Amino acid sequence: MFNNAGVGAAGEPEELSLAHWDRLIDVNLRGVLHGCRAAYPLIKAQPQGGHIVNTASLAGLVPVSGGTAPYAMTSPVWSD
Repeated sequence: MFNNAGVGAAGEPEELSLAHWDRLIDVNLRGVLHGCRAAYPLIKAQPQGGHIVNTASLAGLVPVSGGTAPYAMTSPVWSD
């Protein structure tokens, strides 16, 4: 399963409405969570297994300020 969805919102954090924040969090964070939760049982049940690949934005790795901070906040990059 390949999770590759994301939306952005530019603007100063205090200028964005709660609807902007909800959309960022719902797509960029919860979208990954829901995709993983849906795929994991199916992959686990297959004898050959499978993989879950989540893509993330470089914005989750670089320092940001101002207008790009809301997007970067919802663009986590996980590593193991």
